[in-house]
Amino acid sequence: NLSYKSIFFFMDGIEFLSQDIQKRYQKSGLTKPKEQTFVGDRSFIDFDKMYIAPKKIKIIAGAARLEPQKNIPLVVEAADILINKMKLNVYFDLLIPNDGAEAIKKKINSYKLEQYFTILFSNNPETNLSDSLIFLSLQDYNNYPSQLLLEAMACGCAIVATDVGETSKLVDKDVGFLTKKTSTDIAEKISYLIKDYDRTLKLGLNARNRIKRQYTIDNYGSYVKTIY
Repeated sequence: NLSYKSIFFFMDGIEFLSQDIQKRYQKSGLTKPKEQTFVGDRSFIDFDKMYIAPKKIKIIAGAARLEPQKNIPLVVEAADILINKMKLNVYFDLLIPNDGAEAIKKKINSYKLEQYFTILFSNNPETNLSDSLIFLSLQDYNNYPSQLLLEAMACGCAIVATDVGETSKLVDKDVGFLTKKTSTDIAEKISYLIKDYDRTLKLGLNARNRIKRQYTIDNYGSYVKTIY
């Protein structure tokens, strides 16, 4: 849009969080010279705020904005398979805003899953992530480098993420599963993790260690310094 075009025109440099984002802007007509565009080799979170609490058989997903590409309804569909068909006793936290959540609540009610879901929005997501066993990141285009995904990994959650975009930079067999964007495949991956609790705990610890090593403020700061 005009605002972005104006900003990009006057900027000496543009830094993108991922190659996927850069490519989308280029397809939309971005014409900045190559030497004036940069792509981050990582993102970062405040790791010191993240912690692990005793893990419950709880699955968590979230979205700061309820955009269709976040696929929060898919979480409910996977829960239907896990609870009503596989007969697993598992609970879900959805970290989503109240605005626009009515459709999600209606879907939960239609599957008779009210007692298995908690819907809330928190300014301190680590309090909910810390005792969750599994985190779902089910975006359409790219889960990298989602801040909530980074925070979930830092809180020791095993990850189930859609295999799209650059997600594999963050998620692999050492921290969880990449999945197809179908409720059946997602439910199967979650079921496997629930049934092998000890291994899933180890995947969560691997995820935390990955964030601690790579996605720190110091590492990101060193990268930004090279741009300036």
